[in-house]
Amino acid sequence: MKEYDLYGVGNGILDLLCEITEEGFAKLKIDKSSFALVSSKELALIMKEIEPFIRSRNVASGGSVANSVAICATLGAKTAFTCGIGDDQNGLRYIEDFQKLSTLVLAKKITNGESGVCLAMITPDAHRTMRTFLGVAGDIAPSDVDQEVLANSKVVFLEGYLLANPKSGFATIEMTAKQAKKSSTIVALSLSDPAIVTAHKEELLKIFPLIDMIICNHLEAAELSHDLNPIESVRKLKELVPQVIVTASEQGAYYSLDGEISHQPAYPCKLVDLTGAGDAFAGATLRALCAGAPIDMAVKSGAFVAAQVISQIGARLPLEFQQRWKSSFGGVRR
Repeated sequence: MKEYDLYGVGNGILDLLCEITEEGFAKLKIDKSSFALVSSKELALIMKEIEPFIRSRNVASGGSVANSVAICATLGAKTAFTCGIGDDQNGLRYIEDFQKLSTLVLAKKITNGESGVCLAMITPDAHRTMRTFLGVAGDIAPSDVDQEVLANSKVVFLEGYLLANPKSGFATIEMTAKQAKKSSTIVALSLSDPAIVTAHKEELLKIFPLIDMIICNHLEAAELSHDLNPIESVRKLKELVPQVIVTASEQGAYYSLDGEISHQPAYPCKLVDLTGAGDAFAGATLRALCAGAPIDMAVKSGAFVAAQVISQIGARLPLEFQQRWKSSFGGVRR
């Protein structure tokens, strides 16, 4: 019997969520819903530019896999998370936020290093545009992955964003996946962002033979499959990885089941903020799988929780939500 349900390895990023006006966003002259890495100086300049147009702001511990781990923990799973943080106030807050979820945080603290910060600009149409200063968040090496925790976890969840670290990102994913195989730990991978897929396609194709499950959106899938149709993307990608799940916004999610492509419709909801919707989907899907649910029930769980996250600002849910999840998925137990 494994001690942990989910072990996440990813970037430790403090999310700064800002609702801004369309007028303020237009001044930046950048593509809406885009993602880019910036320096701390560039991030400060953007903040100065949008400051008069901010309608509300919120700060929360984030990062792609980190958000999924948090959702999984909120739903009652036993979780662990490895990340890199600076020895600063942002790093301290990051650890405290996860400790409130009873998540084992295996943080690599880097002295005199700055913790990563992601500015998520949310416009009235609910789209979010991200500019991220990685700081020391991406400084994860193979030696930072806890082998004992890895061997004692049902699933390890890795993020494509790790590949943004040219020194050790690929090595970390490869080593973790290889070690996971030795202990029959399921290896799940998030493709993270279309830009990551474009920049690191060759590395991803090299790592796929070690991956058990891909969770991605239709744009990320299209970068690999060369097909914008999510059904065709699943059909092509499942030739590379045993289990493929592709989300497609309001269309819901498509996934492979018994050699066929199945569909889970999206739950109707009020569109407030898309930040972390995919992360929530992944976390809730993996939570259900760890609880022994079949893939169709797990994907339904993911769609259900993603709808709740989309209906609010931010990627986290209150601990009280666990009871609502259990009432909807009562047959799913740890």
